[in-house]
Amino acid sequence: MMRCAVGLLLALLGYMPLWAQVLPVQTVRGTVTEKETGNSLPGVVVLLQGENFSQNTVSDGQGNFRFDKVPVGRYRLATQIIGYESFITEVAVNSAAKEVILQLALTEQIRQLAEVEVRSDRQGSQVLNEMATVSTRTFSAATLNRYPASLGDPARMATAFAGVNGAGDFSNEIIIRGNAPNGLLWRLEGVEIPSPNHFTNEGASGGGVSILSAQVLGSSDFMTGAFAAEYGNAISGVFDINLRRGNNTRREFTAQVSGIGVEMAAEGPFSRKKAGSASFLVNYRYSTVDLVRRLGIELPDGTLTFQDLSFNLHFPLKKGGTIAVFGIGGLSAQKQLALRDSARWRNNSDRTDRIFDFQMGATGISHQATIGKRAFFRQTLALTYGGNGEYEARLGARYVVQPLRDNNYGEQRLAWAGSLNYKLSPRWTVKTGVFINRLSYDLTTKRQNTPGRPLVTQLQEANSALLLQAYMQWKFRISEQLTALAGAHFTHLGFNGRQVTEPRLSLRWQPAENHTFMAAYGRHSRMLALGTYFAQQQVRNVGTVQPNKNLDFTKAEHWVAAWEWQPQPKWHTKMELYYQQLFSVPVRTIRNSNFSLINQSSGFVSDSLTNRGKGRNYGMELTVERQFDGQWYLLNTLSLYDSRYAGADGIWRNTRFNGRHVWNIVAGKDFIKNKTDRKGRSIQRIISFNVRSVWSGGFRYTPIDEARSLRDNTERRIESQAFEAQLPDYFRLDFRISFRKNRPNYSRVFSLDLQNATNHRNVARYYYDSNRRAMRTEYWLPILPVPAWRIEF
Repeated sequence: MMRCAVGLLLALLGYMPLWAQVLPVQTVRGTVTEKETGNSLPGVVVLLQGENFSQNTVSDGQGNFRFDKVPVGRYRLATQIIGYESFITEVAVNSAAKEVILQLALTEQIRQLAEVEVRSDRQGSQVLNEMATVSTRTFSAATLNRYPASLGDPARMATAFAGVNGAGDFSNEIIIRGNAPNGLLWRLEGVEIPSPNHFTNEGASGGGVSILSAQVLGSSDFMTGAFAAEYGNAISGVFDINLRRGNNTRREFTAQVSGIGVEMAAEGPFSRKKAGSASFLVNYRYSTVDLVRRLGIELPDGTLTFQDLSFNLHFPLKKGGTIAVFGIGGLSAQKQLALRDSARWRNNSDRTDRIFDFQMGATGISHQATIGKRAFFRQTLALTYGGNGEYEARLGARYVVQPLRDNNYGEQRLAWAGSLNYKLSPRWTVKTGVFINRLSYDLTTKRQNTPGRPLVTQLQEANSALLLQAYMQWKFRISEQLTALAGAHFTHLGFNGRQVTEPRLSLRWQPAENHTFMAAYGRHSRMLALGTYFAQQQVRNVGTVQPNKNLDFTKAEHWVAAWEWQPQPKWHTKMELYYQQLFSVPVRTIRNSNFSLINQSSGFVSDSLTNRGKGRNYGMELTVERQFDGQWYLLNTLSLYDSRYAGADGIWRNTRFNGRHVWNIVAGKDFIKNKTDRKGRSIQRIISFNVRSVWSGGFRYTPIDEARSLRDNTERRIESQAFEAQLPDYFRLDFRISFRKNRPNYSRVFSLDLQNATNHRNVARYYYDSNRRAMRTEYWLPILPVPAWRIEF
């Protein structure tokens, strides 16, 4: 199957597009600022270059630049000005209905050059955060819309990157370098937010469908290790999400209908008479299946429903600086009722009521401004909320309802984040910041411990506490080729007094234009799910206790070494070696237990825990990438890793997520045809083919003792062989084909994502079925088509 996929790619890439003389055109514009201070940069030479288009311009007194009548297509943009490093990026002009608006930030050179040479031949790996040295990749909405099966979801897109693996077809949780999915940090506009995904469980970092829409996403960073000092409360990775600004000169609209949802977006200036000032951007989505149900069409019980809203309002200030009001939010639910006919019961789910609902929201106001010529200040005040409710009951004899669980989780944060960037000189830059979070939580869990008995309260806590974080980081450019970064992050958790200081250090050396070497070290930590801290137990002669309230953070030390090589202008290669030593991992207090939170992806634990667990992850990652040029691109990533842990028993074992290898190939090609209609109007048709293949090692599991399970008619595991068994390797081939028709001022796009195109039967788990008294196998998704139709005007 892998050979077939590669063969198909080579066949597609061998076709050359046809160009015509008349093309739909669009505007490309933006601003150029200094990276360290945010000051606008006038006089910057900007070059926009494509196969049949090349033009340059110079930024004005406010750092603005503009290219008019740019034919729809793919371009490379390069900047140059005396005293600043050149900046090169890929620009996709996809639609005749939407302007392309760019925000460019340049870094000052240590040595002042005497002449300017505009080139666009070498791009390298440039990221948004200047303090991020290794294991960081910048992505945009164009990437989300391009990769097959990403469905506009940053987490699903990231599974194509080196070191990342998906946790399963039904969820967008991701496993980074063998770490549990809940070690991931989500940030939006500089503040930490709850998991921005529908159908998220308590303590999880992912869910079923992303709340973030590609329509509002700006350029953002994704990190997989040895994070810069400003990032705390993260063990495995960081999504640092930015929302893009709406068009401030003209109004643009998008409408989309897909197998996921019905979506509408609008952007533009608040006032048509004052174009170029304040702007708005808003996007709303409603799940397709719920819309179909409201039209009176019957759907299967248990169908998932959701809706979400995103917005970003941008206001420039007269005295300099900007204010933005932003927000995202989502509601989702699932209701599945038991069959009220025992003759139709085939398994436990047929006789079980299950109701699940989830709410997530984050809204805030941010202000940023330059202070003099050397400083840049940013502050954000935000209110976030994440919570869910879950009720489950089973029908017994005579259809008597027997409650099994009743859970309600709610966590609210009032957060303020402030940061100051100060450039002491072209060599020295310092960045410092503070995060103040007031946590308010209301957590309740009731479960049935004994069949037929009432529910037992395992968690009931409603209170508030402070979470304080501060950081400082320095950037020292020793020479044009060598840069050193150092910093520290401090965290204090109010309700138990735990605190940690985390040092960070990294080096970047570029001995030649096409070779870069990097190394980084960092200590990192992560809070536990709040429910774990406040889990309740009943102790004889004492009463209710919370044995885990004083647990420490889970901690890790990351070491990373990397080498980047750009053998040709369009090709980029990167290799990273890493080692992660995890410690202070919560494990059971029972000495012979193999349990560890290192294997948990969500939920909380009610057992008594102690911070004596350990873990280690190490591996090698290789990325070979061709930038989108000549109407085709290629991304090939290979990850080889090993992930181990030790519980209270001290025995080193495979973690649940130790698949050992992940190999991804993503590629695509555009076929373009241009012509004019009878009225002389330009029309462009683009057919895009994208394909992705993934081959990864199966997850680990504890073998089932079939003989004992049959005897007791309940699933029994062989605990002495914890995580020694492994599921079969996972293979999936995804296709995405899209047809775009560009006319002046509007575009139409039809696309089809075909997930698991070969209908490969990937094993999700093995389990014992007590109703059928037999071992069963559950599989991941079969072939799944997801169509979409979009219009932009």
